[in-house]
Amino acid sequence: MMRTLLWANSLGIEGYLEAVGNNDLVGIVAAANRPNDLPRVKALAQSVGVPLLVQPFRKNTAAFEQFAAAVRRTEAELFLVNAYSMLLDAKWLGWPALAALNVHTGLLPEYRGANVLNWALVNGEREAGVTIHHLDEGVDTGDIVLQQRVAIDWTDTAVTLRDKLLAEIPPMLQQVVAMARRGNLPRHPQDSSRARHWPRRRPEDGLIDWSWPAERIYNLIRALVAPWPGAFYIDADGRRVVLDRFVPLDEVRFLKRRYASRHAATHRCDTSA
Repeated sequence: MMRTLLWANSLGIEGYLEAVGNNDLVGIVAAANRPNDLPRVKALAQSVGVPLLVQPFRKNTAAFEQFAAAVRRTEAELFLVNAYSMLLDAKWLGWPALAALNVHTGLLPEYRGANVLNWALVNGEREAGVTIHHLDEGVDTGDIVLQQRVAIDWTDTAVTLRDKLLAEIPPMLQQVVAMARRGNLPRHPQDSSRARHWPRRRPEDGLIDWSWPAERIYNLIRALVAPWPGAFYIDADGRRVVLDRFVPLDEVRFLKRRYASRHAATHRCDTSA
């Protein structure tokens, strides 16, 4: 048995169980900053008969220390982080005898950080991917174990790309867990000269500037379809108009011609005043 502690939300747990099963699980860790997901996570932990730990916020010192002690008592040989929303304390990473691994839905080292699936679309990339890597004290900086590239189609949205990436994770988990059981997890250092760190996107980052090229606007819209907050613009009456669905490029060009001319006219009036 390879004692595995899984750090995940409900989607990450389901993906792991689909790929690997629960024979090696000694527990599941959920994140306190996703309270709406906790009932589902608790039900999944109960369904496979393993204890559930909830990582508290660091400011709650006593609870944080109790949680760390509970993690240590699991005697896990492998930490596997899959769709998890809180950082692990650096000192915990040395506890598992085999490895502490993270599943990252982006290509490393070019797409470190948050919301990288959306950033890849915003940037007009032709490829995205999933990277499983060793955890270290940095953010997405650890040595790579396995990476799978996925083509981004011109009509992909954040939803369709997310589904493509999620489909890659179960077979990758199977491979990585098999490597861990054999004790031969590879380490491929990242090329830091190619690294970029992407910030967490905010709803206000979806504001459309009609002076941009149509392709740039199109990429922003498809990167932010529902359930993301959506790209938006302010119409002539000052109302916020949200585009949270796929909008074909021809329609984007039409909107650009319509609103770019208004923007230019307003700008000329402001300048002359």
